[in-house]
Amino acid sequence: MSKIEESVIVKIKERAKTGKKKYGTTMERDDLTPIEWLTHLQEELMDACVYVEKLIQLHKEDDTNFASKIHLTPFESLSGWLP
Repeated sequence: MSKIEESVIVKIKERAKTGKKKYGTTMERDDLTPIEWLTHLQEELMDACVYVEKLIQLHKEDDTNFASKIHLTPFESLSGWLP
């Protein structure tokens, strides 16, 4: 397993603890219908779309400024995404 995957696992475990503390239950709960689960997923995905839109707008404002806001040079911001 890579360090990237290990990092994701740590974050998932942290979110599970936070969710248990905040909602008093885990993902093993059985009180939601499939539609309610899908609604929760849809809401999370809509939040993700808002975050993506914010980053797109920052990028459009000023490519160099965007890169500096995330502490990367313009070329570093593309590394890993290009073949």
